[in-house]
Amino acid sequence: MGSFEEFKKTRKQLQECFCSRDPNCIDHQLEVMVSMVGEYRIICEARCLASQVAEGEPEISPLLCNLLDQCFFESFGLALRRQLDPRNDV
Repeated sequence: MGSFEEFKKTRKQLQECFCSRDPNCIDHQLEVMVSMVGEYRIICEARCLASQVAEGEPEISPLLCNLLDQCFFESFGLALRRQLDPRNDV
């Protein structure tokens, strides 16, 4: 009967890790990642639909585009690292 009690304890811990109200739970982190991807895709689509200047480039500040790209990829990389890194200091 001891192994069943261990199973219940482990199951409860896993449920707390996956689906709790804690902002660091896996479910919440995945929700944030999916939201980030959706928002980034909307921005990319807006770039494609933006009016073009004479050289064929979108009439959007390249500095702003680069900043958005860099922030998205850094944030997403950190989110992936949080999911995969077993250390508590991430």
